[in-house]
Amino acid sequence: MLIKYGILRSAACLAILGLLCMSGVLAQSNAEDTVLDFSVDFLYTPPQKIFAGDKLFFKIKNTSYFIKEKPGISIGPFPDQGSLEEQGWSIETKTEDSSLDEIQFMAIPLKAGKVSLPALLLNDKDGHTFGRTKPIALEIQSVIDPKDPKANQLADMQPPVSLAFPVAFVIALCLLGIVLIGVVFYCIYLIYKKWKLPKTIAIDKNIIQKSEDEVALWALLELEKQDLISKEKYKAYYFRTSEILKQYIGKRYEFDAPESTSIEIVEKLEKNVLSLEYLNALRNLFSDMSMVKFSDKKPDAKNAKDVLQSVRDFVLKTRKIKVQPVLTNGNSS
Repeated sequence: MLIKYGILRSAACLAILGLLCMSGVLAQSNAEDTVLDFSVDFLYTPPQKIFAGDKLFFKIKNTSYFIKEKPGISIGPFPDQGSLEEQGWSIETKTEDSSLDEIQFMAIPLKAGKVSLPALLLNDKDGHTFGRTKPIALEIQSVIDPKDPKANQLADMQPPVSLAFPVAFVIALCLLGIVLIGVVFYCIYLIYKKWKLPKTIAIDKNIIQKSEDEVALWALLELEKQDLISKEKYKAYYFRTSEILKQYIGKRYEFDAPESTSIEIVEKLEKNVLSLEYLNALRNLFSDMSMVKFSDKKPDAKNAKDVLQSVRDFVLKTRKIKVQPVLTNGNSS
């Protein structure tokens, strides 16, 4: 009898334990499937008028527990309601921070009129839905004036209202840029002049005491010795020939011919009563030399030699006439 009683007692205990386990599992399953309702409120006091495109900040009440117990919470729309953009909203959530008192999110209305912030689902990191919010009705103002007759037309392009920098700063910056460009071009010119133009022939100290025509004739002779024509260095050859001619004219007629243009030189010589024959010859000389100096024209060797000879002839024909002193024996008749 005692044995039978013990067996019955054990069976009863096992049955009670089974029932308790089943109830616990069912309770846990029901807890997991339970979807709670939450209210949404403004995080800050909203403006009196809300316009399309304004940033609105909200909080979901009584969710501090879920932030700590269910990290990685996400907010999204109901599947059967379409995307948030289709419903006229752009929503950015801030749910990763476990130090928040309640779930917070930012919503931007994309449409004007009487709209509702839609109901949202709260999901944990595993995708299980544990809550949902209630929609909020809002009146959203349009940024376009309702009285505007061209409300549906695109606005014309407008010039910039203001500069990002002060006007004085921009002007100074432009001037600095112009100066820098000028310096760069001047340096390029100096390099070109140093490497492309012929070097000035060193003049012997004894020739300094000689007349300008003797110096010019000697310089032409030295230029011929350089044999630039056979080396096809025509540009250097013509630059040097022009330099010799200008130096001679400057010394002969006493003005700054080397720093003058060919037109200025001819005009200056007209005032010195230089004959028309020599003026025309000089014009032709400068014209022939400029065509080679300042263009890609390549003369032949004969023309190059003729130019130098023409310069030599000009020097010989325009040089000062030297008066030979008359020697006497000092006797009177």
